[in-house]
Amino acid sequence: MDLYAAYDPDLVVTAAHATERNLEMPFSLGFIIPDGGRLIGSRSLSPDDSIGPLRSSGKRKVYFAVGNCLIGNVNNTPNSMAIAWMNDADAAAMVGYVVTTWHGRNGWGGLKYWLTVPGRYTLAEAIYMNQQDMLCQMEEWNPAMLRENYPRFDGREFSEAPARLAELLGSEPTHDQVGFWHDRDVLAYYGDPKWDVRLPQIERENDYDVKVKVRGRKCVVTITTHDDFNLERMRGDRFKQEHVLDLPFSYFFPERLKNPRLAEGQSWKAAVDENFLLIYDCDFEPGKSYEVVLDIDK
Repeated sequence: MDLYAAYDPDLVVTAAHATERNLEMPFSLGFIIPDGGRLIGSRSLSPDDSIGPLRSSGKRKVYFAVGNCLIGNVNNTPNSMAIAWMNDADAAAMVGYVVTTWHGRNGWGGLKYWLTVPGRYTLAEAIYMNQQDMLCQMEEWNPAMLRENYPRFDGREFSEAPARLAELLGSEPTHDQVGFWHDRDVLAYYGDPKWDVRLPQIERENDYDVKVKVRGRKCVVTITTHDDFNLERMRGDRFKQEHVLDLPFSYFFPERLKNPRLAEGQSWKAAVDENFLLIYDCDFEPGKSYEVVLDIDK
């Protein structure tokens, strides 16, 4: 509690046991719990054991509850962790799961997109891009994974989901397939998605440039890597590889394109829509330029 007040963070990232009503500190040292819409530290789950309020300076911050169960679930009460973080702890943006989580692809993936090449994406853009990446992979595995609802979250889903997914796929699902399906719709983003909140740029890590030119019915995306380009860094530097494998190249177009699709003769393994481009086979090398040509409607 003293460290939090002294450090006065701009970004809080947590990964520990949690519910709608509490966040457990590591090594069971205590809990952060809501009490009348405020966050307090407590030796137990009862406000009667309070050691005082979580002191905040009043500045806006991001709370990324990336590895916590249930903490994003408002649960129809103002006395929930999500409401208390936004109401009392000045979280202008909060990201958290509304169900029990285990695989973590949606949460850790969103954080990985935000951390990779710092400053390139806002928080909302990173969460959105990661979600599109997940959906693209699920579409490739089997479109039924996007149409079918996950089993009801009532404690039985961990046995029911693999069996149901095996029916949909016609084969035994992988760990990632079950995990992606579980995570598909259960990560909440609270806050203004237009808030331009980014991590500070690190110049040496901003090692590739992207330019877009639209001529008639063609859009040419040119990716130019610097001499010190690091492919592993663009893929996420193996951050939380147990939750998220290598990231594809990703890019938001400066303006929406009308019905974009890979032009004839392009061999990229890519996903493209009016807003963004993902490339999954991008073994880029330092000091080179690569072109992606798209056909578009006018």
